[in-house]
Amino acid sequence: MANNATANYTITKLLGRGGMAEVFEAIDTGNQQIVALKLLLPHLVAEDIIRKRFLREAKVGMELDHPGIVKVFDVGEAEGRPYMAMELVKGKTLEELLKTKCFDLEQCLGTSLKITDALAAAHQKKIVHRDIKPRNIMVTDTGIKIMDFGLARILETSSITDQHEIIGTLYYMSPEQAIGIKVDESSDVFSLGVVLYQMLTGHLPFAGEHPGAVIHAILYSDPLRISELGKSVPLELEQVIFKTLKKKPQLRYHTAADLRTDLSKMHYVLQGQPIQLLATEEIFEESPRGIYSRLVGREREMSALEAALEKMLKGESSVILVSGEAGIGKSRLVWELGRKAKEKQARYLLGRCLFGERGYPYQPVIEVLRDYFALKGFKDPDAVDAFIEEKAEHLSARGNIIHSLLLFQSGQPITLIN
Repeated sequence: MANNATANYTITKLLGRGGMAEVFEAIDTGNQQIVALKLLLPHLVAEDIIRKRFLREAKVGMELDHPGIVKVFDVGEAEGRPYMAMELVKGKTLEELLKTKCFDLEQCLGTSLKITDALAAAHQKKIVHRDIKPRNIMVTDTGIKIMDFGLARILETSSITDQHEIIGTLYYMSPEQAIGIKVDESSDVFSLGVVLYQMLTGHLPFAGEHPGAVIHAILYSDPLRISELGKSVPLELEQVIFKTLKKKPQLRYHTAADLRTDLSKMHYVLQGQPIQLLATEEIFEESPRGIYSRLVGREREMSALEAALEKMLKGESSVILVSGEAGIGKSRLVWELGRKAKEKQARYLLGRCLFGERGYPYQPVIEVLRDYFALKGFKDPDAVDAFIEEKAEHLSARGNIIHSLLLFQSGQPITLIN
């Protein structure tokens, strides 16, 4: 395209090129204002869904007027290519910053409040972003700017998600997005919760080696407690983060404004003052499959399990076998033990070995080991070796056996050699 994109704007330089558009710095010839001029790539002009997304971003950007949201001034077409003139924002994306720096607690809280404030303005107008992620959050010298409302949905006027349209970025998708059902403001809250967790810990709460594994984690896995990742944060803040990450939308904050209400109280927590949050300690409790009433008639069994848990918390190891016929409540007992463990901030991992099913030796132990190392983010033998050397030096000589357990994929039996 020539230097004159339109009669209204003069391009001065290319700022960047993405998957669907290129962005230039340009001068508005009418008022001499410097703007960012975003033009749809030529080969995508005929793509109806892409064009619709581009124009939707322009519409939402013109409708929203908030200092934390990139403002769109104008939209039009030049040489057959749709364009929009936007506020020129100078800074770095949150994604870029997370690669090069660690945010301390005060920085996390300050940035989080600014993001929720801007997102709350969109939610107030019934606009759901649907693609909240670090790449779409620009951090400037004076604050933050949420960008790219191309996937935004205006709830009062929109129908179910357009067929074949990508509705988010995998690691930051809510469970509703992951299975392709209708979303509301609480979906943005979930995605923002992923961003906040990542800012605090340097890790994603839901991960996997392939897309299917990531989606499964989003739908069914509990993230590691922040304390398990070696980060010291107030329990109240951890409660807030975990409420954003609840699987069921009705259990999360419904809008970013609700989330901001709890986040704004964190400075009282840091001063040691008592507060009351929308999020409570109950958010750490694992959601059971099905509906469980109060457990009765198993006092003796539960006492034995709780005694073993107390010994474990003191550093004493023990093994208890829970066995019996199908349907007598073994899974319920184990679930209750897991709930007790989580209340005491202990990691609870579960391996199963069912009679009559095709399995392999030490199957429950192997499943627990794999889950544990996966949660710790260890994906190669060197990382596992370093961890063992630090935490359990006496097992170093058996590293090859542990590797074989973790890398076992074929479904064939494993022979353990002492």
